[in-house]
Amino acid sequence: MNKSLSITSVAAIITAERRVVCWGNNMHGQCDVPADLENVVAVCTGYEFAAALTAEGRVVTWGNAEFSVPADVSSTTVTDICSGTEHILVLTADGRVICWGIKSRGLKLCDIPDGIEPVIMITCGYYHNAILTAAGEIVCWNREKCVRRIYQNILTICSSNFYTAILFKNTGTDSYDNSSNCFIYWCGSSMSKNHVSKNVPANEIFTDVNFGQGYAAGLTMDGRVLCWGENDHGCLNASVDLRNVLFMHTCYWNTAVITAERRVVCCGDNCCGLCDVPADLENVVHVQLKPGYAVAITADGRVVTWGTTIAKDRKIPADLVAQTGMVVLM
Repeated sequence: MNKSLSITSVAAIITAERRVVCWGNNMHGQCDVPADLENVVAVCTGYEFAAALTAEGRVVTWGNAEFSVPADVSSTTVTDICSGTEHILVLTADGRVICWGIKSRGLKLCDIPDGIEPVIMITCGYYHNAILTAAGEIVCWNREKCVRRIYQNILTICSSNFYTAILFKNTGTDSYDNSSNCFIYWCGSSMSKNHVSKNVPANEIFTDVNFGQGYAAGLTMDGRVLCWGENDHGCLNASVDLRNVLFMHTCYWNTAVITAERRVVCCGDNCCGLCDVPADLENVVHVQLKPGYAVAITADGRVVTWGTTIAKDRKIPADLVAQTGMVVLM
């Protein structure tokens, strides 16, 4: 996953100088980036905070004081970071995971399950965490429940919204309902299957899976985008129109992709203008969506936004040049 750009109520981006620039909602100081923060390799945001990971393995947070870095994180080297709406999850160099957030809201998902270390991969949804251990065990937990299972031949795990997808190295491996390489946990209140997890397209090899409002979008090995689930607002149209895709990102009722020509195509609901991609936008290396708002990064570091919620507090700073060397296209 590309971690040079993160958008919630605040947008955070890593610049060409490996510093962080934020813009958007600054109610809790989320845009007040520490002046001495440099050499940043990853950034993530929630509704009341922003966080960064430096090349030296140091974590820095700003915004709501409840997200201040705990002592056990400050005293260790961190190799990865992700966040949900109200929590931050990190992976340490010795394979431990540490989670913290707004304790006053009863954030039980920050209670790490026993016996999971060493961990080799972490992901977050809005209100859940999912990790992969060195033994091949997937551990997925939210505020109410924890699900654990050992799998074989795991390629990667992807989390967003209320879902986690497990992608296997080949088809028919622990995928249960079909012969694809994808198995999905719905991580809402019941941690059970729903219409998205039950209807994964058969006989497909996916390299990435994103989740919107009641549907999923999967990028296949041969560059197609397949969508399944609810078709409210034309969410599933991407399955019909998109081919030769290098990268995709899904949010609520929209899916945006980067094509082989390095242009952006956005499908789904256009009530906020997300499908009206600027005509002169080209040579794109990364794109990300949030409700009513889209951000793209070009190969020369130019940052382009569009959508109807770009109010004064959402405009990007002048002369912003983004870090492009970190972007990996599948």
